[in-house]
Amino acid sequence: EPTFEILKDRTLVCVMRSEGPMYQSLSHDDGKTWSKPVIIAPNGVYPRLLRLPNGVLALSSGRPGAEVRFSFDKHARTWSAPYRLVPLTAPSVQADSCGYTDMAAVARNRLLIVYSWFKYPGSDGQARKAIMVRQITVQP
Repeated sequence: EPTFEILKDRTLVCVMRSEGPMYQSLSHDDGKTWSKPVIIAPNGVYPRLLRLPNGVLALSSGRPGAEVRFSFDKHARTWSAPYRLVPLTAPSVQADSCGYTDMAAVARNRLLIVYSWFKYPGSDGQARKAIMVRQITVQP
């Protein structure tokens, strides 16, 4: 499950899922060669990358739950700690969310992120499965 994004300097960024951690590799020659993959997260499925117009790179992924992290480094070599979108309530990696996310830029410094939450509190107090959309503002 790879995802790709192009940085302002034309560097290609690839983040990929493995059976364990998520890895990142960079290419500075239009994908002809790639850096040795480095671990950027201990786990995660269906990673998605999005470069905002302000230069911030967002990475969403799931399992357990759903989360987003950011790279404020113009070369995408460092990442923020993950921001958890779904509270984790059980040891099963799929108990609280399917873990699949997607994002779209809606302004220079804002994105929308879509994810599932299996235990959204309904008005009657009962947990419901829900598709969530959250707007996030990010300043470099």
